[in-house]
Amino acid sequence: MGRLLDLPERPTSVICINDTVTPGALLQINLRGLKIPEDISVVAIGSSDILDLFQPPLTTVKIAVTMIGQTVAKMLIQLIENGSCPERHVVIPSELIIRDSTCAVRDQGQV
Repeated sequence: MGRLLDLPERPTSVICINDTVTPGALLQINLRGLKIPEDISVVAIGSSDILDLFQPPLTTVKIAVTMIGQTVAKMLIQLIENGSCPERHVVIPSELIIRDSTCAVRDQGQV
């Protein structure tokens, strides 16, 4: 996250891939004095209720991580036992919860 924020043209938004990455990303944003969402929008992907505690409240994609693990395990067992897995694409239900950590994209030069 630090390298992204140090780019000459830093991103206007980031997606944190899991509950473990999100606090570190927020720390780097705060250390640079950037404001969420004014300077950078943040979306967190995860299922942990701990994400509900951050300020501003984070836009999140809630997804059943245990369902992902169970599905992958089932597919792996099929692959080991049968030499193939008929399911190539699996859709895991998720929910987008829009909160205060995101806003519309602004021009880099806009104040």
